[in-house]
Amino acid sequence: MPVIGEKELRARAEKYITELQSNSIGAVIIEDSFRDYMVKLSIGTMGEVKIYYKPSKNTFSADFSGIKSKDDLAGLEDIWHGHTGGHDGYRIYVDGSCRNGVTGFAYAVVKDNRVLHQACGALSRAETADSAQIAGELRAVKDAVDWCAGNGVDEAEVFYDYAGIEKWATGEWNANHTVSKSYIGFLKGKPIKIKWHKVAAHTGDRWNSLVDKLAGSACVPENPDLFTL
Repeated sequence: MPVIGEKELRARAEKYITELQSNSIGAVIIEDSFRDYMVKLSIGTMGEVKIYYKPSKNTFSADFSGIKSKDDLAGLEDIWHGHTGGHDGYRIYVDGSCRNGVTGFAYAVVKDNRVLHQACGALSRAETADSAQIAGELRAVKDAVDWCAGNGVDEAEVFYDYAGIEKWATGEWNANHTVSKSYIGFLKGKPIKIKWHKVAAHTGDRWNSLVDKLAGSACVPENPDLFTL
């Protein structure tokens, strides 16, 4: 029987293999591993990676649990997610969440593949201005930029999964609501240079998963104030 998603999986696997090869890492598709929506790659002596395909959203995710050494894991994940431009700079991951009527937010500052700082918190209903999760997404960026300003960081890459974070900042979207207007005004007053990166939500990016978890953990009614971990 034909394997559902084989064409798409093969194309994504071959793309990843090419990216690995450009980083001097050999890998091959395990041909007899194809299953509906899944295929395995053998990455030399490092182990195996499973690639999953979600046709409803046309997205892919990777499971690195088959990699033997944690020392290899970070590099393989970064190549999968396209973070291969070097790690000398600061990378900021942001996310927002809305659960149980509470809006949470979180950010993490990453450098040299380790978290330098991470924080999360919750917004009051007045602060969300009826924008719920969006307000959390934007607050995460604002707090992260404030952290940069306070720590001598004047250039950073920001990784996000909500498109408005970049589109309002660049002017591609008009700011028609209180929270987006406040966000634009805030960024205009900050000298930091930002390079924006869209990350597909829930596809296995470990830092995006980290802030997603932190933002969700902040959605507790009895804890409306920012807390730092």
